Amino acid sequence: MARRARSGERQTEISIRVESTDAAVEMGLNISVVARRPLLDSHHDDPLFPITTRLQIRGQSIAPRERAGEPYEISIWSGTSRKTNLTLRDAQVLNEYHAPVYRPYKEQQLPVYKAPPRPCHHGSAWRKRDLSRDDLG
Repeated sequence: MARRARSGERQTEISIRVESTDAAVEMGLNISVVARRPLLDSHHDDPLFPITTRLQIRGQSIAPRERAGEPYEISIWSGTSRKTNLTLRDAQVLNEYHAPVYRPYKEQQLPVYKAPPRPCHHGSAWRKRDLSRDDLG
């Protein structure tokens, strides 16, 4: 069914039968935490654990009839939200006065970061695995 969009363009509603889906979540440690030299694009407000979420949906159109059988693939990507993630600033080493610590590198001062614990160490799956080892030995 065609209808007029607000901008004056025509829109067509298409019904798609889903044939397959694929979802993935990727998480890693910001390279700035372990880098020995300055990174040009590094900033204190960058996420400590960058996270990417991906959803792909594949299918064929079933309506309208003139478009039936056309293949479609829909991809939705999401990057790290700054509101829900720790930042590099959270991992920066502080001195006894709670001031950020820096180290010299050539003519620059680079922030010193403490490596955060691996996320899986704090999860229940890690603890369950340790408990099962203890029970066996």
